Amino acid sequence: MTFLKGQKENEWSGASEGQLKGNVRLLIQMAWPPHPHSQLRLPSLEQKPCSYVTFRKVPPLDKLIQKIGPSGHSALKMVIQFIKSCDVSGPAGSALPDLTALATFVQSSFLSLPADAHFAVIDLVRVAFADPRVSGFFAEEQDHKTLMTLLSRVDDLSNCPYNQQLVMTQLMCNLFTSPLYPEQIISHGKLCETCIKLATTSLHDSHSSLRAAATSLVYNLGLFNHNERLQERSDKLPECDQVEVVASLLEAIRTETESVENLRGLLLSLGLLVHCAPVDGEVADLCRAVEATGIVAEKSKIKTLAGEPLLKEIGQELLGKGLVRP
Repeated sequence: MTFLKGQKENEWSGASEGQLKGNVRLLIQMAWPPHPHSQLRLPSLEQKPCSYVTFRKVPPLDKLIQKIGPSGHSALKMVIQFIKSCDVSGPAGSALPDLTALATFVQSSFLSLPADAHFAVIDLVRVAFADPRVSGFFAEEQDHKTLMTLLSRVDDLSNCPYNQQLVMTQLMCNLFTSPLYPEQIISHGKLCETCIKLATTSLHDSHSSLRAAATSLVYNLGLFNHNERLQERSDKLPECDQVEVVASLLEAIRTETESVENLRGLLLSLGLLVHCAPVDGEVADLCRAVEATGIVAEKSKIKTLAGEPLLKEIGQELLGKGLVRP
C-alpha cells in the first residue's frame, strides 16, 4: 500500500518489480511534482554550477606595508609573511598565522587606524580569506565581530572611498572559499543585510571593476541559494532579499551597454535566482511586473552584446516561457 499526505493512495499485490518501480515513481511525482522549469532548455542552469567566484590576486605587498606605516601590528606582519609563504610554497606548505591575534587587532584597533591604512588592512584580509582555512576560522567566530568591524567602513557607502568598497566586495566573495560561510552569511541578519546592501549598491557604481565585483558577489549568493533550492527543495535566502537583488540585477542589465562579460554575469546571476523559484512567488511576480523579458531582449539590439547566448537562454526561455503561470 502507498500513502500520500496521510491518505491511502494505492494498493496492489504480486511480485512484479516493474510495477513496484512504476508505482513508487508515480507516487514521488505526485508528492513532489516537477517544476515547470524542468521542461525548459537551460543548459547553463541544469548543470548545477558549483564554483564560486573569488579574488585571489596578491597585491604589491611593499605598497600595502607603506600604507599601513608605523601603525603596523605584529598580527598584520604575520599575515604578510603567510601570504608570501603561500605565494612561494602554496597553501599546503604554509603554516597559518595567529588568527586569534588578527581578530583581536581588527576588533580593537582597525577603526582607529589612519584612513589610508584601512584599505591596506582590508586587502590583506581579502587575500588571507582566499585560504579556506582562514575563512573557515572566521566563519565560526561568534557574531562575526572581526568581519563586521571591517564592514563598518562601508556602512555609509556614499562616503566610502571607491578602493575600500572594491576590496570589501572582493573580500565578501572570498568568504565563499569556506563551505561554512554561505550559511552564516544568510542566517546572520546584520551580515546578510550588509552584504546585500553592498552588492546591490555597487552594481550601479560608475567604476566597471566595482560593478564586476558586485556581480560576482550576487552570483555567489544566487549560486548558493539555487543549489540549496534544488537539493533541499527550499530557499536559504529570504524571498524579500531575493526580490531586492533581482530588482537590482534587472536595473543593472537595463543600463549595461558595453561589457558582454559583465552582462553574462548579470544574466547568469538572474537565472540562478529565478530558476525553479515558485511560479506564483514574489520573484516571478516582480519579473512579470517589470517585463523582465523585454529588458533582456533590448540587449540584443546592441551590437557588442547581441551575440551573448544567455540572452536567449535566460531572456527567451527562462523569463519568457518559464514565467507563464500553469
